Amino acid sequence: MRAFFEHVSAQWDGMRSSFYSADVIDALAEHGRVTATSRVADVGTGTGFVAAGLAGQAAAVAGIDNSPAMLAVAADNLAALGVDNVRLAGRNDRGH
Repeated sequence: MRAFFEHVSAQWDGMRSSFYSADVIDALAEHGRVTATSRVADVGTGTGFVAAGLAGQAAAVAGIDNSPAMLAVAADNLAALGVDNVRLAGRNDRGH
C-alpha cells in the first residue's frame, strides 16, 4: 500500500477530488465537534487536504502518514495555503 501512495503522491489531489470534497471536511468537523480549541489528528493525511481544511477550525492539527512522498506534497500544499498550525509526522518521526 505504501508503494502505491509513493507512486501516486503527485497526482493524488486530482484523483481525490473526484470522490472527496470540502463537504467531507465540514461533516468531519461537525461530527467530531471540532472547535477553535480542538487538537485534531488526521491519520492518513496524504496530501494534507483534510488537515488543511480542519486547520482553520482547530487550534492544531497533526497530519500523520506512512508515505514520505505524500508528506512532501502535504508540506508543499500547506505552505502554499499559508497554513501554520498543522504539524506533519511520519511513521518513523518521534516528534524531534
